[in-house]
Amino acid sequence: IVGSVWYVTFRRNETRRQAIERELAELNTFGELNLPPNQISTLIVSPMSTSNVVTSISSTFKTRILELWLLPRTSQVKSYNALLQKVGSRNQVQISNLQLQNRAGGKAVRLRISTRLLTPGVYRVQLNGLSTDGRVAESDEYSFKIE
Repeated sequence: IVGSVWYVTFRRNETRRQAIERELAELNTFGELNLPPNQISTLIVSPMSTSNVVTSISSTFKTRILELWLLPRTSQVKSYNALLQKVGSRNQVQISNLQLQNRAGGKAVRLRISTRLLTPGVYRVQLNGLSTDGRVAESDEYSFKIE
C-alpha cells in the first residue's frame, strides 16, 4: 500500500512538472508574446558571483508573465538551458533552447515565467551555455526573490 501511494504521488508530481516545462517552453519560444506590455513584468538579473544582492519583485503581481533578462558573462555559445528551482524545494524545471538576444545595454538571455507558478521566496536559476555539440560550455547562477 505504501509503495502504491508513493508511486501515485511520484507520477502526479512528474506529470505536473512535465506540464509546467511544456508551458515554459511555449512561453520562451523565440517569438513575441501577444500580450500588452502591462501584462509583463521585467527583471534584469546579474550572475550571483558578480552581485551579492538578490534582485527582488513584489508577489502582488498585476501581470501574467515575469520576464527575466539574465546577463551571462560570455556569449560564445550556441544556446542556453535554464534550471529553475525555488530554494528549499527539491522540485526544479528545465527550460531548453534559450537564445542570447540584443537588448538596450547589451546582450542577455530572456527567460519568461508565468506568475501563477511563483510564490513568495527565493528562486535560483542555473543557466548553462551549450556548445554546438551539446556540451555545457559555461554555467552561471542567478537568484531572485518574490516578496
